[in-house]
Amino acid sequence: MRFIKCLTIILIAALALPALVSAGLSMHEYTRAIEESPADMKYKFYLLRGKAYKDSGEMNLALKDLNSSIMLNPSMVAYKYRGEVHFELEKYTEAINDFTAALEINPTYELYKERGESYLKSANYVLALADGLNIIDMAPHKAESYYVSIAALENLGDIKLARELAFKVTSFDRGNKRANEIITKYPLKFVFIGESPFTIYISQEDNETRDKANEIFLRYKRGEKIDENLKNKLEECGIIGELISQYQARLKETWDNYFEEVRLLKERTIRVHHDLRAKYLERSEDLERDIEMWEEKSKKCTDELVQTFWSKE
Repeated sequence: MRFIKCLTIILIAALALPALVSAGLSMHEYTRAIEESPADMKYKFYLLRGKAYKDSGEMNLALKDLNSSIMLNPSMVAYKYRGEVHFELEKYTEAINDFTAALEINPTYELYKERGESYLKSANYVLALADGLNIIDMAPHKAESYYVSIAALENLGDIKLARELAFKVTSFDRGNKRANEIITKYPLKFVFIGESPFTIYISQEDNETRDKANEIFLRYKRGEKIDENLKNKLEECGIIGELISQYQARLKETWDNYFEEVRLLKERTIRVHHDLRAKYLERSEDLERDIEMWEEKSKKCTDELVQTFWSKE
């Protein structure tokens, strides 16, 4: 009876501070607790010993205890721990199943993150993205909330979207290493330069033309007189830039709608997610083609702008 009272105290402490108690109790004490506790309490000690085995790296023994705990009483914590064991054992399908079971009991930030990472490991990128978007919704101001979505988008080939999320991270965590790696790896090809009323869209990679265009804007800003032909060309390039900006806004709206539909999907299957993605890819590809066409026109206009400028020098 005395030992049972001690077990109750241990159990209360373990549930409150599992990491501390796991480190302080021997496996022998857990085993004795399992053997001598009432039938309706055994699952809790299987759970605690399973966690202790997991924390000490004895994954197969941890799995055995967590299986016993779940068999006696399936709980969110037991599924979570077993999912983590399966993840460490590189059994990603089993990990996904366990995290899904845990999420059905209590959807938490950490569980979405763990399942999202499991989807990434198993190359189920569309489902990883779905979890990644849920993670962002739950903690939009934490940099690590974006990592699953960024990785999923990069693997899906949606580089612009991955880069946009990376820029989002740097907007509140400027020095974030992972976000900056994405931005550096996939730099912007075109940027807007100048200021109202003359703002143009220019190739980031064409340093010479960009520098010359910036010189035009600098002289304009200093109040120097602008030749009429140069002014007309600036206006023409600015109109093209405005059109590109409108197409980009439509493209962003398209993918924002896609993200929203992903979040609202009730059926979580690869087929459903791929079908939804295909629908939005078709829409976005039309807009991308229009943007590419106007980018070519923008490049031509900027070249002519620079030529017009230097012909007046």
